[in-house]
Amino acid sequence: MVDFQGKDPDFLKNLLLSWGTTTEIFSFDDNTLTLSKEINIKTKNISKDILSLDEDIAIRLEVANILGEESFSYLSHDEVYELIDAFKKQNKDPRGAIECAGRAFEDFLRRISIDVGIDASKAIGIGQVINRLYNNKNGKGLLDNKVHYKHYSIGSAIGDVRNMAGHSKESKTMERWKLTKNASQAYLFLVLSSIKSIYSYIKKDEYLF
Repeated sequence: MVDFQGKDPDFLKNLLLSWGTTTEIFSFDDNTLTLSKEINIKTKNISKDILSLDEDIAIRLEVANILGEESFSYLSHDEVYELIDAFKKQNKDPRGAIECAGRAFEDFLRRISIDVGIDASKAIGIGQVINRLYNNKNGKGLLDNKVHYKHYSIGSAIGDVRNMAGHSKESKTMERWKLTKNASQAYLFLVLSSIKSIYSYIKKDEYLF
């Protein structure tokens, strides 16, 4: 161990310069300190990671604020990740943003279906899952709706928009939907409002939207 106590500033400066140049962390010429190329790349990557982390935290807080504590806590890690990704993509990749939000919504519906005793494992897509929740029948063959009709209608619409993003072309016209950033933004907030509303209806018997 080196004892630095009582050493003058020039000694410490020269020592640090010697360590840095010997280990090739940086070079020092003409009173100019230059980080090695490898270290410089690593520090830039670290900065990008920190910015990305800050963005993720900000989006996570926004999602939590919209959903409220209970609804947000109910979401799985993967569902939250999909929503964060949707926020990131909504301006530059509207189609990708809609697909992310749609996946989060479908996964949420599948999990809450399990909570109310409905097997949606064979249902394909948002439309079929929300249909199972609404048109559920009890042991006597009587309708036992787990979501409101309005949830069914809104959920079906969310599924249709998700299909616009996920499918290549319309089968009859062979035309592909062009999706705007305004559409992706509106879709994302509709998904969040619907998650909160369905959760509140099933778990708390509340009519909230």
